[in-house]
Amino acid sequence: MFRFRLTPIGVASLIAKSVFSVEDVGETFSDLGLYIVTVIATLMIHLIIILPVLYALIVRKNPIKFLLSMFTPVSIAFAATSSYVAMPEMLHICENKFNMEKQITRIGIPIIITLNADGSAAFIVAASVFVTQYSGVDITANIVITILLLTVVSSMAIPAVPSSSIFIIIIILTANQVPLENVAMLFAVDWLLDRARTGVNAASHMFITAYINALCKKTVRKMKEANIISEAQNAESKDI
Repeated sequence: MFRFRLTPIGVASLIAKSVFSVEDVGETFSDLGLYIVTVIATLMIHLIIILPVLYALIVRKNPIKFLLSMFTPVSIAFAATSSYVAMPEMLHICENKFNMEKQITRIGIPIIITLNADGSAAFIVAASVFVTQYSGVDITANIVITILLLTVVSSMAIPAVPSSSIFIIIIILTANQVPLENVAMLFAVDWLLDRARTGVNAASHMFITAYINALCKKTVRKMKEANIISEAQNAESKDI
């Protein structure tokens, strides 16, 4: 318990070492500002454009109404920095407001929350490129491919712990032989970016559930009808 109380001091020391070891502090904060804008812009493009367009193509309904209904679960995920906390609200909206099949939502949402992290993946790529460039390492095709491949694989195993994505970034940078001294700078702004990417993750979970429901609902309904017919036949045979 005592070492957890010392964690803020340790993190603050790492940030201070990274910031004050540079010659131009103003330029460093400017670079951090551009990094924040890049991550937020990427997350907003994914949330407002990519996911709704896929919803319109797959579900063939107005995505604006569905997007606006996510305010509560996204807010919960944003505040708690965890999508798991917002799961009950996700289930309520998908099942009660948009009539999605319970067989899909009750299995799909927990699995999607575990394996899908769109917002975290976008953050990991942007942060890895930022630290690589800030460390003076040239961005080559091999580095880009390594970042993308490791992000795809590792994003399916990110634990529901605040700032856990930074540990994935450390793995990626180590694979690219990038110095890790500047990773501590990410903690200075991660209190905001962690919440932003978690909120996008929560919205993505609901969008993907809607995609799966649109593609599989006919099959689920046929299975229900088959079960009803089978139960009716069994009941008739027992009466006879």
